[in-house]
Amino acid sequence: MVYFLGVLSIIALIATGLHAVVAGGEVPTSGDLTRVWGNLGAFTRRNLGEYFFVLVFLGLWLGAASHTFTDMAGSYMKTGRVAKFL
Repeated sequence: MVYFLGVLSIIALIATGLHAVVAGGEVPTSGDLTRVWGNLGAFTRRNLGEYFFVLVFLGLWLGAASHTFTDMAGSYMKTGRVAKFL
């Protein structure tokens, strides 16, 4: 999730920077992004609960882990190496 938010921040910084260059405005700084993400985090915790981000992270991790396990099991079954898998 941290990776996703980091990539989203970089994309947002590039997009707003391009918009500022085209529109003739001021380019946002990394401090601006930090402030915005902090406000978003505070808003989310206030309205969705203190552990919302932790639960989202756990859900994403469990989904990725189960997907990986399913892919591995399917590969072992297709190649006939089920005995080595178990």
